[in-house]
Amino acid sequence: KKEAKEEARAEGANAAPKRMVSQRPQRVQVLPLYSMLAGAEQLKVFRRVRRGVRLVVVATNVAETSITIPGIKYVVDTGRVKEKVWEKRSGIGRFNITWTSQAGANQRAGRAGRTGPGHCYRLFSSAVFENQLQPFADPLIQSSPIEGAFRATERT
Repeated sequence: KKEAKEEARAEGANAAPKRMVSQRPQRVQVLPLYSMLAGAEQLKVFRRVRRGVRLVVVATNVAETSITIPGIKYVVDTGRVKEKVWEKRSGIGRFNITWTSQAGANQRAGRAGRTGPGHCYRLFSSAVFENQLQPFADPLIQSSPIEGAFRATERT
């Protein structure tokens, strides 16, 4: 009997802790977040969601560094970014969709669980992260026309 009690106690000490399984939400609220969205619409992502509702924010890289949305537990990262590219020859700016940088991907991962536990799901492999993503993004000054900055200072 004594051996059985000790064995049961040892098994209990080594057993994996029981995980609390949370109930799945009954409803999902999906909200967009991007820079050209009206301010009032952008603010909706900061409203408290009702109990039983899961908030899903579909965001561009506007949400990568500038804001923290309370309660975000999961981030799904495509690894892509839409950035403005300045064509020096033509003098025209255009948008280009390309890979983010390793620093950008890490910043996105940091958005998950900012205010509690969280996880980032990357839709690209670790090989892509290591071999195709630059360590850091190019400075914006290199992809913007410098003439505009000079004109802005002339007006002031």
